[in-house]
Amino acid sequence: MIIDIYIYIYILILFVLFVIGFLPVIKADYYYEDDMARAVQGYRGWDNYSRYTTNELSRIIHVDNHIFDITPLTQLLSCVLLALSGVILIKLISGKKEIKLIDLIAVIPIGLSPFFLQCISFKFDCVYMALSIFAAIVPFAVYYKNKKAFSIISILGILVVCTTYQAANGIYLMIVLFLALKEWNSGLKTKEVAKNFLLSIGLFLVALLIFKFFIMKNVDYGYAATTISPIAQIIPNTINHLLQYFDLIINNSKKVWLLLIGIVAIMFVIINTCESKRNKAAAAVASGVTVILMAVMCFIMYSILETPIFYMRSTYSVGVFIAIMSVYSVTHARIFVPKIAAIALAWVFIVFAAIYGNALSVQKEWTNFRIEQVASDLKNIETIKNREENYIQIEGCTGYASQIKTDLDFNKMLKKLVPITFCKKGYNYGSQELRNFYGFDNLRVKPDLDFTEMDMSVEVDNYYHRILTDKNGHILIELK
Repeated sequence: MIIDIYIYIYILILFVLFVIGFLPVIKADYYYEDDMARAVQGYRGWDNYSRYTTNELSRIIHVDNHIFDITPLTQLLSCVLLALSGVILIKLISGKKEIKLIDLIAVIPIGLSPFFLQCISFKFDCVYMALSIFAAIVPFAVYYKNKKAFSIISILGILVVCTTYQAANGIYLMIVLFLALKEWNSGLKTKEVAKNFLLSIGLFLVALLIFKFFIMKNVDYGYAATTISPIAQIIPNTINHLLQYFDLIINNSKKVWLLLIGIVAIMFVIINTCESKRNKAAAAVASGVTVILMAVMCFIMYSILETPIFYMRSTYSVGVFIAIMSVYSVTHARIFVPKIAAIALAWVFIVFAAIYGNALSVQKEWTNFRIEQVASDLKNIETIKNREENYIQIEGCTGYASQIKTDLDFNKMLKKLVPITFCKKGYNYGSQELRNFYGFDNLRVKPDLDFTEMDMSVEVDNYYHRILTDKNGHILIELK
């Protein structure tokens, strides 16, 4: 019973750490990408990518078929799931009953990292992205206790991952690789290590086959598709996509992040080698290869697709990759280097989360100001007020707020994460806030028409924008 109480305390501490880290993002209260449409229309629509668990759970969480903006509840639920996942991971990796504060700090990147910040920014989606991490990790809570339970929970867990956010599939594979290394280094017979490894991989494949043949529907939206690359092209395509993902991470990460991650990886290899009961040279090679394979697993499931997405939200497995290495290093090291690296890494990630959250707030104010300027001018155009339906098109872009332009120049990741929403953009995101939040019930869109080719007259021309109209109710807004 005492152990149970302590577990709750560890979960609570980790939950608080996540809430503090994400607080600037939560405070920003930013409608991130398709959050805007969901807030206005209340639609779910996650089943278009076979995310049926997300679709059905949203009914329960929002207590309705029509979903509402219930933030910060979704972010807080995400923090609960991340805290549970973190404690399970620590217990699995350390093998100890007691959890220290440094262990909790080391596991922070599981959620509080630049690679998950886009996920937590989504008011409606974030909880299901966090759930995918939890579903990939929770089977290992019983890994050493009950193989039958592990088998059932593994299949169910992977199916939940596949029907919430598929990018987390690599997390399960990373843990399987880590456990194989850990068992082999402990001196367990190679036959037993292979047996455990093959069981886990087999369960993963069974779940994927169930998903593929009984649940998944193939879709192709041009920018992303669920079809796997043709057999003849699967190897070169997968390698090419993996390289693109690694390029996405390396080119957008700050040098200090990469340095600290590198230190954590090196310490992971050194400590595994020193702790190993095997030949030291073989242990060093095995540890190094495991690190490389775990890094590959971060992106392997998307990389085999013919048209994967290359958004930061598809890279959040990297945080778990870092957490696995960091937790192992601090729980098994006799030196302070891994602990210092873990604290430093957690700190730089928390600082970046604060920078990002505050940048979102500034960008939101700038965007609202620009929309208000347009809305004010539109309300004074008589021809618009007198028509039952008008059709709007946005050209140009508001750009970034001047307060954060310098920050964006020095931080590629920040620029990758902070969106410009009032602009010419697909899915009509650019005009959604103007149409839905400022009382323009008669504004519609015609995405198949190009208003710039129409004969239009200038109604407004000022420092920020130009508004043109024609007699048929077409409105062209040219942002400057």
